[in-house]
Amino acid sequence: MCIELDDSSHQRKAQQEADKFKNEAMAAAGVTLTRVPVQASYSEEYLKGLFFEGNNATGPLESAPSQASDDPHARYRPSAPV
Repeated sequence: MCIELDDSSHQRKAQQEADKFKNEAMAAAGVTLTRVPVQASYSEEYLKGLFFEGNNATGPLESAPSQASDDPHARYRPSAPV
């Protein structure tokens, strides 16, 4: 498993292209890449859900964002502030 903390720079086109390359490279290597939006802090509930309950290819947090999405981080944003 690999975790990448994504800050606001990941909204730029060039960074999104780099992220896509990383996503594909990690998937080809069989490594789960979990992208987490940077925050000042994270709740225990959020982290448990991220690492113990939903971190698989079929769960709510997939290892790579869908190519169809314009926002590669949308699926990783908590629905409420944590």
